Amino acid sequence: MNRRNIIVFLRKILFAQLPFILLLAIPSVAIWSWVSSLYFDDTVRSLLNSDGIRWSVANILTNLNEVPLPAICTILMCGGVLTESGLLSTILTIIRERNWQNGSVSLKQKRALILTLSFVEFLAAVIIIQYLLRGSLLLSAFGTYEGSALSRGGLGLALIFFILIGNIFGYASGKFVSAIDFINAHIYLLRKCAGYFIIAFLAAELIACIRYTGLLGTDATSILAYILYYVPLVGYMKSTLLRK
Repeated sequence: MNRRNIIVFLRKILFAQLPFILLLAIPSVAIWSWVSSLYFDDTVRSLLNSDGIRWSVANILTNLNEVPLPAICTILMCGGVLTESGLLSTILTIIRERNWQNGSVSLKQKRALILTLSFVEFLAAVIIIQYLLRGSLLLSAFGTYEGSALSRGGLGLALIFFILIGNIFGYASGKFVSAIDFINAHIYLLRKCAGYFIIAFLAAELIACIRYTGLLGTDATSILAYILYYVPLVGYMKSTLLRK
């Protein structure tokens, strides 16, 4: 087994066992906080003293608010629509073959792609105009991008944009015919990646415990949270799309 195969094998094992790793990490943090508060750093709050136990019991459910569910669910809906509409596979086919005249892309898909690109150009022009106009509603009161509605809602705007173009392509190409087709496309990855939410909820409990104890700095805890929430999400989406 070469080095690449070993890395792939270890990554698969780690990914499969991640819920159990997170489950063991929570009591480990509790013990670590207790030892640290007694012997190393008196600013650390222990999870095993009376205050820590009361906090743990009182916040079992509220700790789940750590999970960025709106962003995660919207990302999964976006990926589901792009996949089920056929837009993603059509674009990958064109990129791979570098020619859409060889019959791999049907005439209906070509027309749907042209319509989708026209919508993308129109929306891009609208956003650029909103950015350039000093009195735009999407800019700040000072006419700047920083602190504006456009900057605060950038991620949401981008996700909604991709959901829209996926729906347009799916309808124009004939992939989406009924309301059921639209609904199934939006929940496709939500169903396929349901196991991810176990990881997300366990990660939320772990991150909340680390924040309470103060074992890691604010920046380090935030970085760890992004890793635990989004790296497994990408892994689930990738494995689901590869199996499709």
